[in-house]
Amino acid sequence: MASIIGVETLQHTNGTTAATIDSSGRILQPAKPAFRGTLPLVGSTDYTTETDITGYTESFDTGGNFNHTTGIFTVPVDGLYQINFTISPGSATTATNLYARLYIDGVRIFKSRHDPQGGASATLNYSSVLNLTSGNELKVSFQSDTDTTVTIDGIDFSGFLVG
Repeated sequence: MASIIGVETLQHTNGTTAATIDSSGRILQPAKPAFRGTLPLVGSTDYTTETDITGYTESFDTGGNFNHTTGIFTVPVDGLYQINFTISPGSATTATNLYARLYIDGVRIFKSRHDPQGGASATLNYSSVLNLTSGNELKVSFQSDTDTTVTIDGIDFSGFLVG
């Protein structure tokens, strides 16, 4: 005979709710680390030197681990994280290559490259699940190899703990 345990809320001994089970059986985890920072039109500037993306507008930051001013997300707990970014450069009329890069602890782990071939705009994307360790610092950078008048029409950098 199977035993049934009826639980509505799981709590730490200090009273902090770790998970709630709603009436349809879904498990909700209110404290799961997650963040999203965006930047609207940044404007034309010289990105021929690799430039860290900073000064985000914070959409949300569950756990307070994303520094929107520096653009750095500091991993709070070990685990698998879904990490995403999109950079949309425009006015890249003379650029031969545009680069977006993701760094962990100062080491480049991913580079997205686009050749606009005289085009006016592009989109550089990244989305993956990463096995991260508490204290890792993630940031995004952008570079145009030759065009000194590239604009950035929008940036989105986000992530969340999967498990």
